[in-house]
Amino acid sequence: MRKTYLLPLFFAFCAAAFAGPFTVTVSVNTSSLSGTTGSVDWQLNPGAGSTQTANVTISNINGATWVAGGPGTAFDLGNVTGSHIAGPLTISTAGGAATNDDFENITFSNNLSFLLNFNGPAVVSPNGTATSPITYYFSLFTDTNGINPAFSSDGLIASININPDGSAVKSVFSTAATVTFTPEPATMGMVGTALGLLGLAGWRRRKA
Repeated sequence: MRKTYLLPLFFAFCAAAFAGPFTVTVSVNTSSLSGTTGSVDWQLNPGAGSTQTANVTISNINGATWVAGGPGTAFDLGNVTGSHIAGPLTISTAGGAATNDDFENITFSNNLSFLLNFNGPAVVSPNGTATSPITYYFSLFTDTNGINPAFSSDGLIASININPDGSAVKSVFSTAATVTFTPEPATMGMVGTALGLLGLAGWRRRKA
């Protein structure tokens, strides 16, 4: 079944201001799982107070082999289009679904990397009426059903919030991962440290 988690953010995060679409580079050292089959989960979900849509296109996916018609419970939920590992894959909040989710089975290699391209009205031309962010989530699991987490206590590797003003905040929850805004904007700065509970983020993932 699907379960909602309230995840305490104990990790440092960075805020960046953008004047339009932006790109994020993600890389995860998966050498400890090389040759094994697990699963990846990508989500882009609106907040309760979101008033505009956004989309993320996932491309340049390297370091994983797609397991077609995988042995687990691969699925798309909400507004998901594209060709997965062959790329690009696009997830959008357009359509009104509370959860927009692509969950797939993969065989790991030594390093999983991909690009995230964020676009849409909430990114390009925020109208100032939203009261909560749109959030992207990226998770990895060591099994094909999304039960056993990889590289963090619950499988969540990173999240990116698109704030009501169009700025973006990244949070990284695994030491195996590197998440970089491309190009790194001059306006970016550390706005928090791992000193304790910084906030709560909702996260839905597949659980048996």
